[in-house]
Amino acid sequence: MSNLAHVNIIGAGFAGIECALFLARHGIRVHIFNKIQGSYFCDCYNHIKNFTLREEARALSSSLIDKLEEFENIAPAKCPAGRTLEYGLKQLKENNFIDYFDLNVYEINTKEINIIASGQRTDGKLFEWLQSELGSMRCFNTYPIYMSVDGVNEEKCIRKGNDLYIPLNYEEYITLCNAIIHQRNENPCKEKNYECIEEIVVKNKDALRNHCMKPIFLGIEKPYAVINLKKGKILEGFCSSLPFSSQVEIIKKIKGLENAILLREGKATKNCYLNAPMVINKYGQSLKRENIFFAGNISGIFGHVEGMISGLYVARNVLSYIKGKRFTSFPENTCFGGLIKELMTQNANKFTPIRSRCDIIEEYKEGILSLKKYEEEINGKFI
Repeated sequence: MSNLAHVNIIGAGFAGIECALFLARHGIRVHIFNKIQGSYFCDCYNHIKNFTLREEARALSSSLIDKLEEFENIAPAKCPAGRTLEYGLKQLKENNFIDYFDLNVYEINTKEINIIASGQRTDGKLFEWLQSELGSMRCFNTYPIYMSVDGVNEEKCIRKGNDLYIPLNYEEYITLCNAIIHQRNENPCKEKNYECIEEIVVKNKDALRNHCMKPIFLGIEKPYAVINLKKGKILEGFCSSLPFSSQVEIIKKIKGLENAILLREGKATKNCYLNAPMVINKYGQSLKRENIFFAGNISGIFGHVEGMISGLYVARNVLSYIKGKRFTSFPENTCFGGLIKELMTQNANKFTPIRSRCDIIEEYKEGILSLKKYEEEINGKFI
């Protein structure tokens, strides 16, 4: 590998940025290819904060984790994840070891070292090329983005912590269901998405009540149905393929939201990703081509911080590959180590993308110590 010219990275999301900055810090020339369609948008509202995972990213010297938390603290309503990516993009363009190309990539040079970090919405042509080169691998899932509102009448809600709850009686619930069905009939969609409220509601009278409006005790009463407003703004479970105007009409039928403003419409995004157990090993390396690696969402690992650590992990493996050193497994007593194990031991016939489910783990301190030892084994003098 002494005649290495550069490493190609496809995609500049959380994983791609961490990959590029890590390799550049270690003196590796990087060519990164990324095509942004419009502005960066991330589902920061639906994002789950995993504090242990964040500490693991920090222990691995993530370039992005502190910035993500800074933006969350300054203005959480202004998509801190998207702003973090914009910050990372700026770092890429200013780094002397990184050449940034604003290009779509449809085919990989198999004679060079490549890291595919193109995310769950990888361009169809590139996915077709990967499929032809690496075998059957394309899987799909639907990822919901929930409606977000402002101007809630809190007098009609019940507050618990940072969340608001809107109790509905039978008549209010049926009125809302009828409003959703009316908008569905007015705006028929050819491609049905069964994560969306307009497709759930037509199953039966209690479908929404059993989905995103489950009744819970609020005080001494258990209402017929309950709407949960996460952080006082996000309508938990309210995903929709209806037009923006239709979604506005729906929320105005909800008690307490009659005068609310729809900040963000609900969406159901269709994502594609690798069938990881069939295509890569636990190091993120292709089973068929040793010089091709995968990081982040495309490998079935979902989540902002998960993507950061995945990028750092794969970049370390690429550095070992370049130097002719053995790969070192990520410690299993960490959140991300457990995620890797779960990813690789899934049944390939029933493969689904995953994110870290742990928050505070008993072996937390031991896990961080394991990460420090892992860093030393991989990087030596670069610690």
